[in-house]
Amino acid sequence: MSKAETRVLTAPAAARTVKSLVGASAGLIAHPRIGEQLDEFSPREVRRLPVGHGETRYEIRRDTITVPRNWHTREEQ
Repeated sequence: MSKAETRVLTAPAAARTVKSLVGASAGLIAHPRIGEQLDEFSPREVRRLPVGHGETRYEIRRDTITVPRNWHTREEQ
């Protein structure tokens, strides 16, 4: 199987992952403190939100939510 064929076969899974990440990030607007606060970043308000097989970490500052990165659960953080 070529790399191009592999990409085609995994495209639906990638699309589902992107949809779940976008949906979770959009949900943060309505419920910004839904994720678990990570004390190691104190005094900053950094939180984690499990999403599918991954995790979204985000920071709340006044009226801004920043999502610096999303991790897969098998990836080193």
